Amino acid sequence: MAVRKAWRSAARNSPRAKTALVRLGKRIRALRIERGLTQEEAADRARLDAKHFQALEHGRSNATVASLVGVARCLGVALKDLFEGV
Repeated sequence: MAVRKAWRSAARNSPRAKTALVRLGKRIRALRIERGLTQEEAADRARLDAKHFQALEHGRSNATVASLVGVARCLGVALKDLFEGV
């Protein structure tokens, strides 16, 4: 019986997607720092694991819409504002 590989989006590995994830992470980090929050505090308010939040800030995680809604809420911005400059 053949072993099936896990499905992965080809777009996720594209250079443009990686650049966008890094820019999004930098934007999230800048907003968090402006508000005087630690990663742990922001993760708690966004209801995310601290390691996942850190991965988002470093562009190492492909965020879900639900995660981004929580991040936007904890930072006090609209979801669309997370993408400013991305």
